Amino acid sequence: MSGTHSIADLFHVLYDLNRSIAWELNYLGSQLQKQLKMSQQKRAEPELIAQIETNQTILEQSRLTYEYCCHGISTCLHPFDINQNTAQTTLIVSMRLQELLHTLQTVQQTHHLKDPRNGIRKLKNSYESLSAVVDLWWSWVDHCLAAFGYELNVVNWVKEQLLPAVYWQQQVRRTKNPELRKDYQAAYLKAFAFLEQHPVTVSLSSSTRESWWNWAIWMVSKFQRSDLTRWRDVMVISLKFITIDGDYPASDYKSRLSSIIFL
Repeated sequence: MSGTHSIADLFHVLYDLNRSIAWELNYLGSQLQKQLKMSQQKRAEPELIAQIETNQTILEQSRLTYEYCCHGISTCLHPFDINQNTAQTTLIVSMRLQELLHTLQTVQQTHHLKDPRNGIRKLKNSYESLSAVVDLWWSWVDHCLAAFGYELNVVNWVKEQLLPAVYWQQQVRRTKNPELRKDYQAAYLKAFAFLEQHPVTVSLSSSTRESWWNWAIWMVSKFQRSDLTRWRDVMVISLKFITIDGDYPASDYKSRLSSIIFL
């Protein structure tokens, strides 16, 4: 497929940040610790020791800020707000990523970090394209639901109740990061509780509910936190194949599209 030669994804952005910024911060921390130990052994002036300790405090705060930013990047780039379970847009995600980028740039400037793997530059060059997949995924969801011709209350139930619950459940299963898993689990439990109490959920038979759940699993699995170029051609091709019949997710819907989805 064309347009897939320049792919940036969240994993590699965070990996490069970790190999650059995190490594440099840790290195500076070890250097300051050595300076402090040496100064104490040589009984250096109290002012010098105090300055080193101040530098350590500043560096530790920068390290915590860096970790906050990386965690924020990971929890931000989703179709749903992790705290409210409301739908996010490309604009919302892009603005949040830009805020985190500026914070990382401040850390870099404060400590004159070299960023040898260009992690910050890669984030700067890719955050708009990364966030663009949010609106694109929602457009796909809307197109798929429109093809079924459901009533508005069912569409709203799918978008506001079903998809958030299934999405966060799948994130819990995928992540290997214990901190992220904790956040994803909290989001899932909250979303699932709302789903269980919703009138549409209560009105469905067990078999229909299972069909919807399986459809939602398939749908959320197609949200990939990668560069827009990876999505464009696949989405265009996929939408051409949506010809659905039936009142609920058709059994052949998944098979019709699965053969042409490569994400």
